[in-house]
Amino acid sequence: MISQKEYEKVETDFKAAQAQYEVAQAQLKVASSALKQAQTELKDTIIYAPFSGYISAKFVDPGQRAYTMPPTDILELIDISKVKIHLDLPERDLPFVKPGAKVEIRSDAFPELKLEGKVNRIYPKVDPSTRSFRIEVLMDNPKGILKPGMFVGARVFLGKEEALVIPRDAILRAPGTGIEYCFVVIDDTAQRREVATGIREENIVEIKQGLREGELVVSSGGQNLKPGAKVRINKTVSL
Repeated sequence: MISQKEYEKVETDFKAAQAQYEVAQAQLKVASSALKQAQTELKDTIIYAPFSGYISAKFVDPGQRAYTMPPTDILELIDISKVKIHLDLPERDLPFVKPGAKVEIRSDAFPELKLEGKVNRIYPKVDPSTRSFRIEVLMDNPKGILKPGMFVGARVFLGKEEALVIPRDAILRAPGTGIEYCFVVIDDTAQRREVATGIREENIVEIKQGLREGELVVSSGGQNLKPGAKVRINKTVSL
């Protein structure tokens, strides 16, 4: 048995302890909320790259404040494990270029390397000023050899279709007309023959119209000839 006074004291002490507990719980919630906010802010100070690559540009300095709204550009990250190459080709090649065609890439910076890619896209527009069209080549870039902005040379493989070709030096152009022609040799006489050309490679050009297989063509010095001039064949070359 305890007295009423003792009971009231115990009850008062209990209520005081309970109040202190509730205050402590509230303080714990506030502290937990502050901790989560601090953890979030700390996490926001660390930016993780969305993919592996190289930093190509930095836009802020250490210690400079960055914001999420409006967003602050911090750096530029690029992935060059695969690269896209844009090539401009003459419009006469348009019928022959197909998606997936092999493309051989060369760079003056690395002349010993021979890289290969494939035609990934053919743009549907011809540039009226250059009479050329653009293709996109996709290729693997081992060890990041090729860099964005570099100039490269390319050779597009257009298939194995049979074609009649002659040396590029054999093709002449009539001044002011755009007409192309060459000289063929018949009975030791030079005869001018207008031709329609197609695909051009480094040293040869496709003849689409104007010549027949087996005809003798003057491969050099044609600019000095006149129709009907007598010629002497020193040698013939097979292409």
